[in-house]
Amino acid sequence: MIAGECFNVEYAFFAGYLGFDEEDLARDKIHDEIVTPPERMGQLYIPGFRGAVVGKVKGLFPAYRYLDRMLRKTIACKVGDKANVEDCSRNLLMRMLPNARPFSMFDFIWNEIKSVGERLVKGCGYAPYITYMIRKVTGHSIEYDK
Repeated sequence: MIAGECFNVEYAFFAGYLGFDEEDLARDKIHDEIVTPPERMGQLYIPGFRGAVVGKVKGLFPAYRYLDRMLRKTIACKVGDKANVEDCSRNLLMRMLPNARPFSMFDFIWNEIKSVGERLVKGCGYAPYITYMIRKVTGHSIEYDK
């Protein structure tokens, strides 16, 4: 709501404004899937790595460890214990395997934005997406410090 006027945007329009097409929207939705249990994540780990614990970051192949770090700061904005591979991040990392099925990136972002409002977090990594959408839908520019 801006100056007493209510605005909204539909799911598909939000996706389109961010550059996602119908093909992306038709792909698997990670948030609708059961969270991958740690025991099914073995292929992400270095075989025989001493001290590795499946479900933790220790022992992950370097590519998956770096992906976990990058994803935590970009599309899977997570705070807290960086030693664990948390909830949907497990499914997301499993989708990074070479032969994994594609998933809907927009739906992932959409659900992560929704979850920010449902849990206490110190920041919102999706603020630029939200700001862009507010400007696009309302036609208002938002003044902010740079």
